Amino acid sequence: MEIRKFRHEYINDLTKLQYLLEEGDCDLAREAIGSHLNNLEKTSKKIWLGDPLLDYLLEEKRQAFLDLGTELIWDVEPIGKRESINFSLYTILENLLKNALEALEGAENKYLSLEISKNQGLEIKIENSFKEKPLTRRGRFYRRDKKVARGLGLVITQEEVQKLKGKMDTSVDDNLFTVCIQIPY
Repeated sequence: MEIRKFRHEYINDLTKLQYLLEEGDCDLAREAIGSHLNNLEKTSKKIWLGDPLLDYLLEEKRQAFLDLGTELIWDVEPIGKRESINFSLYTILENLLKNALEALEGAENKYLSLEISKNQGLEIKIENSFKEKPLTRRGRFYRRDKKVARGLGLVITQEEVQKLKGKMDTSVDDNLFTVCIQIPY
C-alpha cells in the first residue's frame, strides 16, 4: 500500500510541478520539490546508493525480484548524491532492472545479480537468467514468443551511458544475460 500511495503522490507532484513551471511560479515549484524530496527520504526503506530517488528505485525493484521468487545477489556500494549524473543513473537502472524482471517472468531458475561499485569510476554489472535465450538482429533483442522488437530500454540506457562518457557491453550465453557499464566518476 505504501508504494501505491507514493506513486499516486509522485504523479500528482509532477503534474503540479509542471503546472507551476509553466505558470512561472518558481518559488512554489521549489517548495513542492522540497516536499517531494522529504517524502522520498521517508519512503526509502534502506540506503543503497545514498541518493533518496535511487535508493527508492533499488528497494522497489529488489522487492519485486523477491516477490517473483528470484535468487538475488545485491552487492551495492554507496556512491552518494551527485545531481550531475543521478538522473541518468535512475534511467539506466530503471531500464535494466525492468528488462531483467520481464526476462525472469516464467523462467524456472530465477537469478539476478546486481553489483554497483566505485573502482576506477562507477561500475554497474547486472546478470540475470531468462526463460528463453533472446534473439538478436541488428543489435536489438527480440523475444521468441512475441516476435516483437525488444531492446528500446537498452537503446535508452546506451544513450544515457554515452551522455556520461561511459561504455556499456552486453553479452548473452546459454544461461545469463549480462550488462556491464563503466562511467567516469
